[in-house]
Amino acid sequence: MASDTEQTGEDSGLSKAVWHYISVGVLWLGLVFTGVAFERLGLTTSYLTGLLPGEVNTLKAQISEYESMNQNLTHERDQAVKTSDTRGLELSKLRRVQRELEAEIEALKVAPAAMTTPSAS
Repeated sequence: MASDTEQTGEDSGLSKAVWHYISVGVLWLGLVFTGVAFERLGLTTSYLTGLLPGEVNTLKAQISEYESMNQNLTHERDQAVKTSDTRGLELSKLRRVQRELEAEIEALKVAPAAMTTPSAS
């Protein structure tokens, strides 16, 4: 009988330890899921602003500065692309005109040569 009570006491202690670890795991999972839910709903922003006002305001100022710099760079990039496209079109027009002028020059060179050669008639 004494051995039965000792074994039951050990089983009870082991059972309590297992349930303790399971309950601690469930508690941590609940805390993690609650934190994720608060973050997704945007409820943590007000808490962080209240706790760390200086750091949050500094970060907000940096974000707005970077956004304005990004807008300026985007605008400058768009202007550079437009300028590049315009210059490319002008260059293609000038090359076409150059080819036409070279063709006319060749035609003018051939015309005096044809006039100076005697005809066989």
